[in-house]
Amino acid sequence: MSFKLTDRTSFLRDFLLIETGLAGWYLFDNFHQRDILFFAFSGIFFVCLLLTKMLFTKKSEDYKFDLHQNPLQWYEILGGVLVIGLIIAFFLIDSDFLAKRAIRLFLFVSLSGGLSLLCSSLNRKRSSYQFFAGLLLLGGVVYRLGLYVPYFQSTPFTIFWSEGSRFYWSSAFISKTLYGIKLPWPIIDQAGAILQLFPFFFWPENILMHRIWLVILWVGLTAWMAWLFTRRVKPYLVISPLWLFFFFFLFFFQGAVYFHLIPVIILTLIAYNPEKKIRSVIFMLLASVWAGISRINWLPVPSLLLSMLYFLDTPLRKRNEYKYLLTPILWTMAGVAIATLSKFIYIQLSGEDPEFFSTHILSSLLWYRLFPNATFNMGIILAIILLCLPLGMSLFEAWKLGLIEKLAPIRWRGIFLILIVFLLGGMVVSTKIGGGSDLHNLDAFIVLFALSGGSLLAGVYTPEVAVQQTKSFRLIPLWLLGTVLIPVFFSFQIAPRWRFQAPTNAMEQVSKLNQALEVVKKADGEVLFISNRQLQIFKMVPDFDLVHEYELGYLMEMSIAGNQKYLDKFRSDLQSRKFTAILIDQLNTQYQDKQHAFGEENNAWIDGVLKPLLKDYAPAYTAWEGNINLVVSKSKPDLISALQKLSDQ
Repeated sequence: MSFKLTDRTSFLRDFLLIETGLAGWYLFDNFHQRDILFFAFSGIFFVCLLLTKMLFTKKSEDYKFDLHQNPLQWYEILGGVLVIGLIIAFFLIDSDFLAKRAIRLFLFVSLSGGLSLLCSSLNRKRSSYQFFAGLLLLGGVVYRLGLYVPYFQSTPFTIFWSEGSRFYWSSAFISKTLYGIKLPWPIIDQAGAILQLFPFFFWPENILMHRIWLVILWVGLTAWMAWLFTRRVKPYLVISPLWLFFFFFLFFFQGAVYFHLIPVIILTLIAYNPEKKIRSVIFMLLASVWAGISRINWLPVPSLLLSMLYFLDTPLRKRNEYKYLLTPILWTMAGVAIATLSKFIYIQLSGEDPEFFSTHILSSLLWYRLFPNATFNMGIILAIILLCLPLGMSLFEAWKLGLIEKLAPIRWRGIFLILIVFLLGGMVVSTKIGGGSDLHNLDAFIVLFALSGGSLLAGVYTPEVAVQQTKSFRLIPLWLLGTVLIPVFFSFQIAPRWRFQAPTNAMEQVSKLNQALEVVKKADGEVLFISNRQLQIFKMVPDFDLVHEYELGYLMEMSIAGNQKYLDKFRSDLQSRKFTAILIDQLNTQYQDKQHAFGEENNAWIDGVLKPLLKDYAPAYTAWEGNINLVVSKSKPDLISALQKLSDQ
């Protein structure tokens, strides 16, 4: 595959343009913090913009080269080591300066660009563009993997909000073995709960192994899908398969595409063969079974994925258009029917109220989250435009250069229709209360966009005319860099530091909590674990009955959906003092507006859970910096007093 590239002056121009954009991103991301850094980046923005404008007036002689993988020189390897070292420093150094995601991204891209200019001057055979793209991909993958490092700890407390809930949902499938009682199956992310079940068979009480397995699911399944995409386009390109793999790996994390949805893609792709349609359809139907227990908006994904491949690889030629469309239509109908049947069977076997499975469908739509807001500062529309822009512009250039003639109009309409369906559907789902903080509800669109765009640019399709040759298209260097940079940009939207809860301190907290729970137990009391249910699952606290109905994730789901039947029963059980004590996380009852992230969700939680709870229960014991609270029925003043004294020690 050849790219029309220019000399280092051209690269410097494009690099400065990228730096201008990143400085502008810092200003956008920190608009309400007018400190010295804000004004410094304002200066960087205008200086880079001025230099870019000056360089755009200069002309340089074009040349061509291909991206065959040449042996790396020692200084290029050193450049990669420096980039990796910077990424690790981001996670290790405790600094307010490096805690800003826009600064991390700016420093990383600046170092990568500087090293690219230096190495290309030492090795004339290596383009600055080529080395820069490689460093971006390498650093992006290392950063993405680095986000999972904090999972490798055995702290008994949760390391993300819904962790305890997800452990509980997974354990419900074998609850008879684990707890001696039959619990209903989960109503949320059922497929994910099934995949997280594996450690319960071998290390049922080892929380570290459960977290390691979760990382394996996220990284392993995403990598598998990325490899399948790489395998599809690699034979038509001369780019190193490693760089292609890195690109697709990062591309799928832009949503992100949740790990429990990926088997749908894998099952469809591993068996796909345009010459063996029966095998392809059988695996598509198997994927539809999995889609049925995944998410409702993923019910048509297997059949439409296979249909997308059909439009790419099956020419119309002299066939009747209606007969041509009959195949994907029948696939879609069969796939959706199987997925719907799978969902229905799961609901019937779950032991849960079928009504709960449709609660989220009736939840409110927050249309403002399509635009920049406190929950997602870019907003859904701007973020999806940013994600699609570089690859989309490259496709547009290829379209103008003759790609449009390679496929019959009916094939183009089929591809566009599938993409539009998932784009609009994902945008609507993203506006539902509880969502809209990222692009994960556009995951199906992201996958199909990568498949269609990658295939068309790489020449992985069957042209309409048999003698016509498929070919890959030259990319404008700036759009090439943008195609690589945008997935890296989305990886840097999280800027944590590696923090590990000290095992000794964590166990001390659990020991003190257990003392409080023993006090309740001696009073013949029952404790409801709304949050931190993993303490029960992994036998870290005294033995209390598991109460299925009022688990953290379920309560939040019913609160934001306004399920009055469920919430009325919860209030009734509180008023009847069914539980002596309740373990919950923070007790913040302050309402929030749209200027706060997840403001509506916070208010729904206050109205649906905290206010009714605090009406009949009083805070008695607090631990883990206020993240664990034991509230006790107000009818037990002596117990409240005893626990408060224990909390003050």
